[in-house]
This record gives sequence, C-alpha cells and structure tokens, in this order.
Amino acid sequence: MPSFLGDYKGAAPNRESLFKRAVNSYLKQSLPEEERELICISDGCQKTIDILEKIYDKKLASGTIKLIKLPRHAVFTGTVRQAGCEAASGDILCNLDTDDQILPNHLQNIDACFDPARLDWVYWNPITKPDDLQDVEFYSDIEPRLGSRHRRVLAPGDG
Repeated sequence: MPSFLGDYKGAAPNRESLFKRAVNSYLKQSLPEEERELICISDGCQKTIDILEKIYDKKLASGTIKLIKLPRHAVFTGTVRQAGCEAASGDILCNLDTDDQILPNHLQNIDACFDPARLDWVYWNPITKPDDLQDVEFYSDIEPRLGSRHRRVLAPGDG
C-alpha cells in the first residue's frame, strides 16, 4: 500500500481517515492473519508512520502490517509499489490503495480462485464497499465467482 497522505493533484480528500479505513478493511479479512501481510510504504510521509506506530503498533509488532520507510518519490512512478512487491513474502500480491477498502472475503476469494499450476497471473476486478453500504453479507454469497482469471499461454514445445 503506497501511503503518501499529503496533498497532490487528484488526491482524494480526507486522506488520513481513508487510510485508516483501508487498513481496517484489510484487518477484517476472513483469510487467516498468518496467511497474509499488509505492506505499507510511507513514501516520505511522516503522517503514515505516525498513524501506523500509534494506532496499529501491535499489528506492526506481530508482522501483520509491515512498514517500509522510503524518501518521497514522484507520484505514480511505480518505485513505491515495486518496493512493496520486493518486500512481500507471499506468492500472491494484491493492491490496496489508501483511499480504497475491501470487503471481508476479498483475499479469501482471490486465494480460492488462484491456481498457480494453471495460471501465471490473475486480474481481479474487486468489489469495493461503497461508504453508504451497511450490510455486506451479499459478498459471501458470490464468492468465489468474482474476478477474471487468465490462463497460461504455452509456447510451442512447452507442452
């Protein structure tokens, strides 16, 4: 999660609140905590560091949330996301932006649908929870049929 909470052109308002909402949506996932990690990259933002160290200190200590402190980079260069990919310990990488939130079965659905023996990559078109939606039970009714799967393309002779 690239986590620059300062202002820039096109940034969502209320960034700190949205960041906490995004982190909380990750923490509410049905996939067991020991099978996932959230990597937050501060991208030169002290606000990110302060929020994580004050509110989510126990999750940082347990490794459920990892914090990478980088100097500020130009917006959307890919350097920050790449740092998160390199720090990841799992085989499946997902993106969660600071102004998004995911529903409780999001990671479980991806885990259930991704078959690395058949697929090289998966594009998952997530359903994100609108702010005004109170009842999220519908999400479990459609698991694991969400998302788009892409088959491995074999070159001739790869069998």
